[in-house]
Amino acid sequence: MALRTAFEDTAERDEPAFALPLVVEAVIREDDLFREPTLPVNELLGRAGYEQDGELFGPEGGSWERSDERAARLAEERLLARMDLDQCC
Repeated sequence: MALRTAFEDTAERDEPAFALPLVVEAVIREDDLFREPTLPVNELLGRAGYEQDGELFGPEGGSWERSDERAARLAEERLLARMDLDQCC
């Protein structure tokens, strides 16, 4: 499936991706891809094994982080490291 290949080739491992870049990449690979009516992209990605969280898609059952969650986690880790504190709870 073109969307699965696009996801695997463009998204970082265990990172979510927005649908639009995946669709563009898939159409570049198969220019006749969306020429006829088809299921919505979110359903196609779901059938390809990806789950949706808001506007993002990631591997189904995986432990991928949304970009805002990742940014918050990294900021907290940097702060704790700078203050030489252990993370608790």
